[in-house]
Amino acid sequence: MKTVKLSNLKVGDLFIHKGTVYEIITKSKWTSQCRYLNDKYRFGGWCQYLYCDFSNYTKVEI
Repeated sequence: MKTVKLSNLKVGDLFIHKGTVYEIITKSKWTSQCRYLNDKYRFGGWCQYLYCDFSNYTKVEI
């Protein structure tokens, strides 16, 4: 595994952070919105992906 800053990745790239695989959905100047790749939770009968924001300076594995 190679460690890089999140700012070096593009929208659609996959990465690992603390043992969980994420996909980059959108990027801004300071943060990237990502989603858990294979995790879903049920809310009112609908399956929703779990999203989170990361600082672009976070070190991740690719």
